[in-house]
Amino acid sequence: MKKIFFILSLLMLNSLFAAELTIDVKNLRNNNGSIRIAIWDQARGFPKDYTTAIDQVSIAANETTYTFKNLKAANYALAIFHDANNDENLNTNRIGIPSEGFGFSNNPRILFGPPNYRKCNFKLNANQKLTKTIYLKHF
Repeated sequence: MKKIFFILSLLMLNSLFAAELTIDVKNLRNNNGSIRIAIWDQARGFPKDYTTAIDQVSIAANETTYTFKNLKAANYALAIFHDANNDENLNTNRIGIPSEGFGFSNNPRILFGPPNYRKCNFKLNANQKLTKTIYLKHF
């Protein structure tokens, strides 16, 4: 019985300190396909390794909103792309320039290649409800 009480106490404590992150994605060209969102709590793999907590979100009225619930307090960075053809890839042209809309947390300026984790990360505190707006870029 003590073990069950201990486990339930840990679960309740975890939910007491869980944070919530809402992502508003703007500047979509159309409602085709879906939005793919990946979130990192470390620099390793950012932004190319989309195997990190990726979620697929539907689109309406050329924008969408998604909420990550029960996140731990940490620094995070997001990478998002508009998978207009639902092939699960950020499509590019012959020289590697994205042909689908893409974006990153903090909306960094894109010059040559993707931004690094340092430019995109932000702090999410315990019990915080944070909203980040990301404007997709198109080339």
